[in-house]
Amino acid sequence: MFRETRELNTKLSCNKAEEEFGISRGGLNRLENGKVDPTFSTIWKASEATGKKLSEIIYAVEQLLDEDFSLTD
Repeated sequence: MFRETRELNTKLSCNKAEEEFGISRGGLNRLENGKVDPTFSTIWKASEATGKKLSEIIYAVEQLLDEDFSLTD
């Protein structure tokens, strides 16, 4: 989700995204590949860097998830 937003909406390179998000290349890679759960501040930085409202980021994630998805399963 983050990679698509970065590539389609901002044209930020990985290096520029790392700088804007304030995370390492490895951290960005893990985030974009869904290997880590981002902190609230990382999501906020991503929204600022991509020019999206935080609510738009959350909505996009909700649209990608199955109706039966739950963090408590």
